[in-house]
Amino acid sequence: MDGNGRGYEWAADYPLLSPRSWSSFLKSKRAQWITVITLTVFLAIAGVIFEFRNSWLQSRVFQAADRHLTYRVADGPSHAIDYPAAGPYDWALGYARMPVFLYRLQAAGFHVDAQAEDSTFYSLLARTGVYPVYPQKDQAGLQITDRDGRTLFAAAQPGRIYQNYADIPPLVVTTLLFIENRKMLDSRHPDRNPAVEWDRLSKAMLDYGWHVIDPSHPVIGGSTLATQLEKMRHSPGGRTHSPLEKFRQMTSATLAAYQQGTGTMEAQQEIVRDYLN
Repeated sequence: MDGNGRGYEWAADYPLLSPRSWSSFLKSKRAQWITVITLTVFLAIAGVIFEFRNSWLQSRVFQAADRHLTYRVADGPSHAIDYPAAGPYDWALGYARMPVFLYRLQAAGFHVDAQAEDSTFYSLLARTGVYPVYPQKDQAGLQITDRDGRTLFAAAQPGRIYQNYADIPPLVVTTLLFIENRKMLDSRHPDRNPAVEWDRLSKAMLDYGWHVIDPSHPVIGGSTLATQLEKMRHSPGGRTHSPLEKFRQMTSATLAAYQQGTGTMEAQQEIVRDYLN
């Protein structure tokens, strides 16, 4: 009914809302394509958002890749081993200098009785610049004992470390994460990739692109604790010199995070402990 009490057909005034019009529209090829494209875009956006928050696909892909990152100790010198280059950690612990050490020892009459051989996939990643993925020491040093096991001499660097995550005061953890990595240790997302925070990474990439155009524009880093560990351990000079270097750090840190399975809560705790140490 209108204001004067007269009736009318709503479909006559609003033909696009009539069942016949909608039926004709939905039967057209154009409408079908629009519907398919809209649903596809919606599902793609929803999937990307879900993946960024939960890392469901990443956790399974990288965990499957980790199963092929293996090595074995074989007799004689290894012809399938890739030594790290010049990261601060690799240099301090002698890993980067192993070829020189082996050469000097062999020149002095020693021989290699057995040595590690990397898997094919491990070697492939190493030759493309991905840093080694293995349980890394927080503390190194020298201990000399007598025949009864009593310590005669001991030295370690650093002198003190947190042996376990549980030993760290909660206030220290809270403060560190507030400053550096606020999305870590979120139990709502147990499979989340701790190596990447997509929002921070996107902003860092935009800042870097703007910096290329305008060198006075500051570049804000998008590093997580996991990528900072890779940088301080393995990047040349302990610094990020290029976007490619950042990609290497992210790849290595992601592979390391999923070594024990698709869940990363324990790995995230180890990252916090390693960073503090």
